[in-house]
Amino acid sequence: MLVEGQDAGGVRFLDDSVYFAGSFFVEFSQTPAYLLRYCYSDLWMIVGMMREVSKPLPDNLPEEQDKLWRIKRTEQELRVTCNGVTVLDVVLSDQLCDDSDWKDYWNKEISRVSFLGYDTASISYRTTAQGAELPVQRIPFNKDLTLEVRTNSEDGSRDRMLVGFQDDSGINVGGFHVEFSQTPAYWLEYCSYDKPLPDNLPEEQNKLWRIKRTEQGLRVTCNGVTVLDVVLSDQLCDD
Repeated sequence: MLVEGQDAGGVRFLDDSVYFAGSFFVEFSQTPAYLLRYCYSDLWMIVGMMREVSKPLPDNLPEEQDKLWRIKRTEQELRVTCNGVTVLDVVLSDQLCDDSDWKDYWNKEISRVSFLGYDTASISYRTTAQGAELPVQRIPFNKDLTLEVRTNSEDGSRDRMLVGFQDDSGINVGGFHVEFSQTPAYWLEYCSYDKPLPDNLPEEQNKLWRIKRTEQGLRVTCNGVTVLDVVLSDQLCDD
């Protein structure tokens, strides 16, 4: 599933509101290492630098390049095997975690997982309730293409639409996120956060979003109405 080298990958745990509930991340550096986000205090993981803030995987990590990882999450426990070998079995606690807010994340009841935006290693996945493995989807995209995303969320539901952009190396290069709060809001990853969408946002629950990434800007329409058309700059971005 994951390949040794400079690749990195992992899964993010989410609750019913699609809020973070921890994550398990692996980097295949010379000494493969892992990180439990929101348990260890460093929240910003940069591929290639992770060995400075993470913990090495144990010596019993199987040497085969082709690896099948099984990840089991219980209330406060995480168990990970690789090719049938247990490489991590921990109970989240004040003794293990140096992030003082760890309980706000790892105590949540999870309802889904997602692959991390900077995952360059994962090939396929399945749950024990599924049969065949499914490929991990990465959508080819550039400034000449328009991405269409359909949503059917009510205002106030706190549902989220998360679109992340990556370069050829799988490194995050921004993103467009919407939260369907009572007053729907958006944020531009690595630029600005939690700004209300304009009053001309169509009222229909069923929405078709068209997202166009330009050289230094972003243009978004919703049901044919332009709701965002910005050029990224020092004046716009407060990050």
